Amino acid sequence: MQEAINEAISGLKIKKLLDGYRGGSKGDIEALTAAVAAVASYVAANAAKLEELDINPIMVLPQGSGTVAADALIRRRK
Repeated sequence: MQEAINEAISGLKIKKLLDGYRGGSKGDIEALTAAVAAVASYVAANAAKLEELDINPIMVLPQGSGTVAADALIRRRK
C-alpha cells in the first residue's frame, strides 16, 4: 500500500513544494505516507460504519517533523 501512496503523492501538483522548492525545506513525505496509510487502514476496517471522512487540510511539516491534520470530520452511519 505504501508504494501506491508514494506514487499518488508523486503525482500531486504540490510535489515540488514537498521536495523543497526554491531552497525551501523538504516536507516530511514519509510521515505523510504513514498518515495516509493509517487513514486508509481505518476506512478499510470501518467501511460498513462510515458515512463520511474528511481531513482538510493536512499540513506536512519539515522533514522529520511529521504531519498535522488541522481539521477532520468522521461521520459514522446510524
